[in-house]
Amino acid sequence: MGRGQAPGRGATSSPAAVSTPTRVTVAPGDGVLTNSLIGAIKRWQQAEGLPVTGVINIGDVIVLPGEVRISQVQGQVGDNAVEPLMSVTSTVKVVTVAVDSTDLGTIAQGDKVAITLPDSSTTSGDVASIGGVAVANANSETSSTPQQTVTVSLDDPAAVTQLDSATVQVAFTGQSVNGALAVPVGALLALSGGGYAVRLKNGKLIAVQVGMFAMGLVQITGDGIVPGLQVVTVS
Repeated sequence: MGRGQAPGRGATSSPAAVSTPTRVTVAPGDGVLTNSLIGAIKRWQQAEGLPVTGVINIGDVIVLPGEVRISQVQGQVGDNAVEPLMSVTSTVKVVTVAVDSTDLGTIAQGDKVAITLPDSSTTSGDVASIGGVAVANANSETSSTPQQTVTVSLDDPAAVTQLDSATVQVAFTGQSVNGALAVPVGALLALSGGGYAVRLKNGKLIAVQVGMFAMGLVQITGDGIVPGLQVVTVS
């Protein structure tokens, strides 16, 4: 019989190499390619009639941060691949108004507006934003004043559920006064020394200070100006 070495006496053994797992931290919003995700990609490819590879290449899909509405399809069969395919907008419906730049001084973000819809019903909204780019007036033949886009959000989106695109009327409240006394503009008389007055039925003149003008009326204040006072109006 040959001689051998007893284990542990003069013999050495090396421990098996142990691999250390790599720790990967996934940040919020990062995607992780799992088997279930690959399966979902394959099912999507099969449903769309695409090669079922489980792989999505760059340019195959576009991922947006939320739901969108396709407003216009621009790409046509045979177009150059670098041309725009489509235009999208938010699913939240808003109203856009082209306003003369000279009128923007009376409009501010958050202002309330009244909106008249095509069926003559009305709803309300708020000024959500005022565009910072001035463009040529759409009625350039009659006006050279540049315009800017004012975006209005709706208080009741359900009011326009049946509308995808329509022409509406928007009334902005530039300024308001509570409890104002007003007379027709034709009731104002210019005084020779400056200022204005109104004439009572008995012919007496009362000097007044004028305030806001709106819809053919003018706000007035002054001594003796009280609710129910009757004045003479010149038509």
